[in-house]
Amino acid sequence: MADSARRAHGAATVEETRAPSRSISERLSWFVIAVTMLSVPLVISLEAKDSFRLPKELLFKAAGILLCALAISDLILGGRRALDRWRSRPLLAVLAAALFWCLVTTWLSTNRALSVASLFNLVVAMMVFVAIYTGASGRSLSILYLAFIPAVLNATLAITQRTTLWTPIKFDAVYSSRFGTTALLGNPDDVGMYLLTPALAASALALVSKKHRLTAMALATIIVAGMVASETLGALIALGAGLLVLFLPRAPRTTIAAMTVALLLATVFIASSPPRRAATRWKIESVLGGDFDPLLSGRIPAFLAAWRMFSTHPITGVGLGCFPFQYFDEKLAIEKTHPRLINRNVVNFGETHNEHLQILAEGGLPAYAIFLAAFIVVSRLSLRKAHPDTETAGFARALALPLAVGLFTLMLSSFPLHIAAATAEIAFFCAVILKWDEDAVA
Repeated sequence: MADSARRAHGAATVEETRAPSRSISERLSWFVIAVTMLSVPLVISLEAKDSFRLPKELLFKAAGILLCALAISDLILGGRRALDRWRSRPLLAVLAAALFWCLVTTWLSTNRALSVASLFNLVVAMMVFVAIYTGASGRSLSILYLAFIPAVLNATLAITQRTTLWTPIKFDAVYSSRFGTTALLGNPDDVGMYLLTPALAASALALVSKKHRLTAMALATIIVAGMVASETLGALIALGAGLLVLFLPRAPRTTIAAMTVALLLATVFIASSPPRRAATRWKIESVLGGDFDPLLSGRIPAFLAAWRMFSTHPITGVGLGCFPFQYFDEKLAIEKTHPRLINRNVVNFGETHNEHLQILAEGGLPAYAIFLAAFIVVSRLSLRKAHPDTETAGFARALALPLAVGLFTLMLSSFPLHIAAATAEIAFFCAVILKWDEDAVA
């Protein structure tokens, strides 16, 4: 009798952990998250000067402000209960360290006004992450479709634009072929940056869930096709790295065969197109001649400028958000020592196109250490030895390391943390898998 009572109590405890009671503010927060995830990647304003990025950024900021207000009310009304939901000390330490160091670099910034604006953006992203993290507890795999639905819509539009089957958004003639493959994101590079995370997540879902397998396979196929349509090389390489880490331990021979076929298809794709073949030959010849700038799409000046900023301010950096403020002066200094970079097509850079270098430039070594710690906190979920007892935990542990590897690779050539749609996806999937794994361990 006593054993039965204990088992019943244990079952009740597990059930309470998996389906916690939620306050009104928590329910409202999740509603805001749902609306944000569904709408940010899709909202545009054709009459605005920036029709794509700016509307998404404004909506993302509005969501962050609203979630901050709801979190404060939950803290006031819930008190200790609201704080008890944070059981992951490593995650809390990374968030606290990131916020503290950004405050320091803002105070010591070379342009404090710019840094304050960037600090606000960081706090908004943190609030969205925290709201997803606290709200994901006890929820099922079905919440992943909040991110999958807009990803599939954008991927489908990218495919129809690239194949000219349907081009609802009309551009000037110069924006044709690849450059007209914008989806609702603005340019093909943004398409690749945005679709990487849901592509890896849909692949992981197909791997671990029998219930969602067929749907997830279809979603992954469409999203990956959208990435291929964008022809964003950095994102495709990151996708390959993530998928390799996801599937290689489970099916090594099949994974190697699939990767070989993919490389062969890519080679045929390049060889069959005279413009792509000529561009590839030019890049190879440039590299053999000692000029790596064409291979990196003209980004060498930005990379070198960021490195100079870091070399000058190795501890605190030039300040949060100050890379574009410092870039032109650094560019002129670089051109004195590298004359071949004079008169390149790109005269100015708003972003480094490399998150690693930009974090070093704007925040110094401590910022980059926190950045690496965040990757470790996420990727370590896949290294747990205990077998997951729920599908949500299985999904979290399957996705964690591939997601970390994919994003780490992507950030070598892109800046997804500076794009609202991509940031929302990264925050969503990282927060969800961290919370689901925490629930399983608790």
